[in-house]
Amino acid sequence: MWCVVIGMLLGGMWGCGRNVDMDELVDDLRRERLTLEDRVKELEAFNAGLTKQLADERKRKVGVKLPDGVVEARFVKVRIGAYSGGVDTDRDGELDAVRLYVETLDAKGRFVQVVGRAKVSVVVVRPGEEAVTVGKGEFDAVGFDATYRAGLAGTHYTLVVKVGGDVPKGVEEVTVRVGVEDLKNGGVNEVEKVVRWK
Repeated sequence: MWCVVIGMLLGGMWGCGRNVDMDELVDDLRRERLTLEDRVKELEAFNAGLTKQLADERKRKVGVKLPDGVVEARFVKVRIGAYSGGVDTDRDGELDAVRLYVETLDAKGRFVQVVGRAKVSVVVVRPGEEAVTVGKGEFDAVGFDATYRAGLAGTHYTLVVKVGGDVPKGVEEVTVRVGVEDLKNGGVNEVEKVVRWK
C-alpha cells in the first residue's frame, strides 16, 4: 500500500516537472506511520483502562456492609506537606511561586488518588494590616492529574502557583489555602496552612 501511495505522489510530482528526493519522502512517510502507530497504542491502552473501570463498576455491590475496622478508601481530607514553600522558578534570585506538596487522604490518613480539580490561593497576613492575596491557581481535572507524583519523596500532588510582585520585603511566611473537589464522589475538602516564603 505504501508503495502505491509513494508511486502516486512521485508520479504526480514528476508530471509537474519537479525534482523529488525519494529517500526524504519515504522517511517522512515512515515517521508519520510510526507516529500514528504510537497514537493507536496509546488509545488502545486508554480504552482498555476505561473498559476495566466500567466492568468494575458493574461488579460493585450496593449496600454491602464493611467489616468493623475496615474503612473505604475515599477522599475525605487534604494535607499540605512540610517541605512546601516559596520557590524561584526562573532562577533569577527572586522567589516567584509557591510549590505545594498536596496529599489527598482517606479517613485513616492514607493517600488516595483523586479524580478532581483544585483551587489554590496564596495570602500575605501581617499584624495590623489587611490580608493581601498575592497568588491564585486553578487546576482542572487533566491539569490536577498531571501533577501526581510517586517516588522516594512519597505520593502526592505537586502544585506550583505563581505569585505576583506584591509580597512585601521581609515577609518570611505566606498562608496558603487549597481546596480539592472530588469529581467522582462529590464534595470539596479544604486545608489552610502557613508555609515558608524566605
